[in-house]
Amino acid sequence: MRHLLLKAAVALALALSVSAAGAATSQQPDQIRARQAQINAGIQAGDSPYAELSAKSREELAERQARMLALLEGKRRIDELDSDAQARVGADVEWIENALTRASDERLVCERRRVLGSNRKERVCKTVAQLREEREAARNAMDARSICMDCASD
Repeated sequence: MRHLLLKAAVALALALSVSAAGAATSQQPDQIRARQAQINAGIQAGDSPYAELSAKSREELAERQARMLALLEGKRRIDELDSDAQARVGADVEWIENALTRASDERLVCERRRVLGSNRKERVCKTVAQLREEREAARNAMDARSICMDCASD
């Protein structure tokens, strides 16, 4: 049973990665170039989420952009590329977008909270991803609680 579930999970992950790469290559070269120019402008200006990128991530992003833009040089449609080049462009677009998402998830948000039973305040810092997980866990707990309350009333 466990082996069957593992196979299903691997097949689902593979299907999602293929569809994501296909979605990235459904963009036309002009759209891809415009998005990369927008990203470069954001990095130069130090805007969020670009400001949260580490130096190593920025370097790899620049390398992937250069490789991708070289492949798209002189192309007006994505289908002018062979299938391997389309796959590379799709993978690079996906990596760049994921890197930006990861960078914004790692951004630290701090707030001052009053300590229960005291007038003292303490500074609490969490990442955006941690805040989102806490919010989802609270929402799931409330949903589970309402389901149990419905069951108890029957």
